[in-house]
Amino acid sequence: MKKYILILMIGLLSSVVFAAPFGFTMGMTLKEIAKKCEGKVEHLEDDIYLVKPIKSHPSFTQYNVYVDKKKGLYGIKAATPIMKVNPYGTEIKGEFRSMKDRISKTYGEPKTIDKIDPNSIFTDDKYWMYTLNEGARHLVALWKNDSLADNLIYVGLGCIADSPYSAHLLLEYNFKNSQNVEDDQDSVF
Repeated sequence: MKKYILILMIGLLSSVVFAAPFGFTMGMTLKEIAKKCEGKVEHLEDDIYLVKPIKSHPSFTQYNVYVDKKKGLYGIKAATPIMKVNPYGTEIKGEFRSMKDRISKTYGEPKTIDKIDPNSIFTDDKYWMYTLNEGARHLVALWKNDSLADNLIYVGLGCIADSPYSAHLLLEYNFKNSQNVEDDQDSVF
């Protein structure tokens, strides 16, 4: 009896340890990815495909996977819908903090970068969205270390301005094989 309980516990533990972002794992082929998606996998350009994962999150409405023909899946990007925001960026900053805290439950505490270009003359809080839209401000969370789960080397969450009055969040995952894909692409230089 103890043997069966131990086997069951190991099975449950391995399913949690290898949960993988949105059900996708490093190196998956397009066929394997399609089995984990609703509807068709749509080719956008180069290695980028638009997907709708079965294991999706309600905050995100667009999912792109990056798939190399030889190395398989090497990256994922997920985006939230565009939201209207006030000049202070109150709404998007709140969404960012909430999502950062939720992701931290899986990957630990991130390095958070919340900075404005020191040369900007628009340092007052009432220009928060203006400076984000102009590229003078950054709000990102980075999870990057050798012990990330799921064969990941990098997880990033950032605020993206679509205008001074609208923004969305972008969540990015890079797997360990992404460097090999980049090396293969750069071998032509």
